[in-house]
Amino acid sequence: MAMGTELLTETGYWEPNRGWNTSRNEPVAGEYQAYALDLQGVSPGQVEQLKQSLEATQTNIETENYDALTKQGLVGDTLYATMLSYMALNNLQDSIQSKSAGMISYRAPSYGQFKTKVTPQYWYGVPRMLISTVVSLLASPMTTSLENYESGISVR
Repeated sequence: MAMGTELLTETGYWEPNRGWNTSRNEPVAGEYQAYALDLQGVSPGQVEQLKQSLEATQTNIETENYDALTKQGLVGDTLYATMLSYMALNNLQDSIQSKSAGMISYRAPSYGQFKTKVTPQYWYGVPRMLISTVVSLLASPMTTSLENYESGISVR
């Protein structure tokens, strides 16, 4: 696949009571993407594994061990940490708000993508150069089920 080629992808997951929840993206070859899953909350294991990877990258930079650095360590883990932090923060906010309203919240499965964004420059219809423009955060609909403590009323 040539650098700058435009693609079409569809990602999603299956919910037994609702069917497929999908989203379409149009990545360009040369972008770096990090996906994060939130399957009823961000697990401490995910956070610990990411922390260890980020610390290893930091150690390699500080000791100037540049041969040990990888794209995944430098770019991928940073993008993944951003997406995972976004999900964890949303979960925390939902939890605080539901407790203050006397509700119990359950996060439905969701996913998100944080990526670098490049724009191809064409020459007679052929991508010749990529311009790095922005970073982009795409989150699937983050659905929460709420249950009232006292009345048993469900809200989705």
